[in-house]
Formats: sequence, structure tokens, C-alpha cells
Amino acid sequence: MEDDEGTIKLVSKEGDEFKVSIEVAKVSELVKTMIEEEGDDGEHEIPLPNVKATVLAKVIDFCSRHAREPMNEIEKVSFS
Repeated sequence: MEDDEGTIKLVSKEGDEFKVSIEVAKVSELVKTMIEEEGDDGEHEIPLPNVKATVLAKVIDFCSRHAREPMNEIEKVSFS
């Protein structure tokens, strides 16, 4: 498994760069998939052209909190 140490740069629609730990970034399934597809070539920069900087800042805040305190699994309800 890939080492979760280090940082990654997330780039918003406006070009703003947010440097976060890989552990925090991987809380987002989208970013986690992009990291895994990119491979381990050292520096990671993930462009997010559909995400505004203000929204990305809130997503990073959410991911930071849940990297420290994982979310509880939400029970899936079947409507059959």
C-alpha cells in the first residue's frame, strides 16, 4: 500500500493552491482515486477545475476533521 505521509497540492477552479497532507486528501474518494491513478511519482498536484476555492477550503476543513475522527457509517435503508 502507498505511504500516506507527505503532502499534496489541490488546485481550485481559480488556480488557488491548497497544500494538504495526503492522509487528509484521501478522505475525499474523488481525490483518493486521482492520487491512486496518478501513481507515486513524488510531488502530487491535483487540479479540480470544477471546484471553487471557497468550496475547496470547506471540503479540506471537512476532510481534516474526519481524518482525525472518522465518520460513523450511515446505515443504508432499503425501500423495497
